[in-house]
Amino acid sequence: FPLLSRAKVDSLLAMAGSYLEEDAVFDAVASALSEDPLGTSISKASFAAMAVGGRARGRKFPMTAGERARSGRRKVAQLECQCCFAEYDFEQMVSCRTGGHLFCKVCLQKHTEQRVFGVGNLGVKPNSINGTNTKHTSKALEILCMASDCSSGFREEQLRKACSEKVLAKYNELQYAAVMESANVEGLGKCPKCNFIAIVDDGWPPLLFYCPQCKFKSCRDCGEEYHPGIRCDEVETKVETDGRRVVEEAMTSAMVRTCPRPMCRKKFLKSDGCNKMTCSCGCYVCYVCGKEIPKHVAYKHFCQV
Repeated sequence: FPLLSRAKVDSLLAMAGSYLEEDAVFDAVASALSEDPLGTSISKASFAAMAVGGRARGRKFPMTAGERARSGRRKVAQLECQCCFAEYDFEQMVSCRTGGHLFCKVCLQKHTEQRVFGVGNLGVKPNSINGTNTKHTSKALEILCMASDCSSGFREEQLRKACSEKVLAKYNELQYAAVMESANVEGLGKCPKCNFIAIVDDGWPPLLFYCPQCKFKSCRDCGEEYHPGIRCDEVETKVETDGRRVVEEAMTSAMVRTCPRPMCRKKFLKSDGCNKMTCSCGCYVCYVCGKEIPKHVAYKHFCQV
């Protein structure tokens, strides 16, 4: 390291040794100095990020349990999460792919869950155009770093370290959909029921999308259930269908009566005739008030009412 003093090199080696195994220390320092030859911005966090993210050359990460224990005993300080700003042991930390930003596993887990189950997309990724000050954004194709000035993602092993299999499965579905949409492939269709994306088969009838995942048949124009021979503006939407069903069920419920005898409780509906109903159990029921009519009272009940 010709640009550095012996004391500076020893200091960097000591920093790296706090987090890395001996066979990875020299390569880690060399890797850090290749990006910053004078070492002005290299800190303990730089080597911690290498250890957390498995980016030290000459070393295959993640470490074994025994190695983590030995490395943890040498660690001189806890690391600060750059999201919640609490301090954790470096075994509890994850790092973005290229920026080296450190976060606790809980923050990455909550960030991923909020994107996957809450927002339903992976956000936007800022980009610069040919080095000018003009910027544009594009849809992100992966979970992005939580640091405001970083557009890096996270390695798969870092996501598995923080997230459950359920979250990862949903994340993979969302990532697949984002990649397919960004590919601009002709003839793509999207299922309105499960959001699965697939290429439309040329042998399908016009406007049909048959989802290979949930088997739902939908119209590619309006997204409703497939309706051959009917215009999209003539099709009843799901909201309209649900509303009509609620009204019809309420109207039917208002007309249904229940036998007042505890041992029967059968339901029946009057189609025609008078309001003196006879249940199959032999009970006389008033269709107006729903009470049992004693046989000796008979039609006098309606005069009493």
